Formats: sequence, C-alpha cells, structure tokens
Amino acid sequence: MRAFEFFGGVPKRIAYDNLKSAVAYVGRGRERRLNRRFLELRSWYLFESRFCNVAKGNEKGHVENLVKRPSGRS
Repeated sequence: MRAFEFFGGVPKRIAYDNLKSAVAYVGRGRERRLNRRFLELRSWYLFESRFCNVAKGNEKGHVENLVKRPSGRS
C-alpha cells in the first residue's frame, strides 16, 4: 500500500518472486496457493499478479542486476 501511495498509483500487473507474504504454497509450474491477505490486497487494488518460476532467474529480467552496491562503499 505504501508503494502505491509513493508512486501515486497502482500498476495493472505486478511480477513477484514467490515472497512468503503472498504465496502460501508453490506447486508445479505456475501453480500457487496465495495467502488470504494478499488476495484481499489484490482484489482491493485490482491489479494482476504474476509469480516467477522457482530457480528461473532469467524470468526477472534485468531488475536484479540494477540493484548493485556502489564500489568503494560498504
């Protein structure tokens, strides 16, 4: 909710990496059992969700490469 407020809106679709606060169970392929609270959030804000397959880092695009620690800092 805070992210939606910060960005000033809600995207139509959001990709997730099977975070535990949203996914109660990960099955085969795209089979997921979602947490009740996440389902409530999604139905309130009317966005679609897509979950990455397990061990498929290539599905995340270049997002993880964008999060790098600047050299010389700890």
